[in-house]
Amino acid sequence: RFGQTKTIWMWTGFQLEFLWNEAHARRTLLKSIDVLVDGMFIEHLYKPNLPYKGSLNQRVIHIPTYIETLSIPKSIHIE
Repeated sequence: RFGQTKTIWMWTGFQLEFLWNEAHARRTLLKSIDVLVDGMFIEHLYKPNLPYKGSLNQRVIHIPTYIETLSIPKSIHIE
């Protein structure tokens, strides 16, 4: 219905590195999303104005870039 017009996001309490290396099925799932917000929510690191995440330890990761470079970019531009 939406074709290529929707971006798929996923939030998880796990770190990307764990998910990527743990099982083939998880890697397949990661390849089907655009953005991953990883890391556990930690209440004492909570900041109400963080874009897309709840605590400072969480990361917003552009998965296609990660797959291409196998490194996590320092920043991500969201439109």
